[in-house]
Amino acid sequence: MSPYPVQLSPALPRNGGNRKFINVDLAVGHSFGKWQVAWVGFYSSDLNEPILGYQKQSQFAMGGLLGYNFGPLVLQGWLTSDVYEKNYNGKDVRGWMRIVLPLNSVFGAPPPPITRRY
Repeated sequence: MSPYPVQLSPALPRNGGNRKFINVDLAVGHSFGKWQVAWVGFYSSDLNEPILGYQKQSQFAMGGLLGYNFGPLVLQGWLTSDVYEKNYNGKDVRGWMRIVLPLNSVFGAPPPPITRRY
């Protein structure tokens, strides 16, 4: 269920919300053997006010990532907390996990470089 009112105007999509926005994801990390640690963050903001009375929303959150490389796949967990929010009715704490399947594990390692001997 969407927190936005349904169809306020043709400027908004069918389930409400603003169509013009920006999202930026940030990450700085390091691997220690099979372990990964990183500082992660994200920023999102509306770019316009599609209807009269619309309150633009924006937020910036940051936190950490912990990952482990199992060989054919990588498991990562993220935890972030808002450090700034505007018009979201309170700060959020988010946690999520993802599985990364590197393409070189699907297609095999690249072939070694060709060396020519003369």
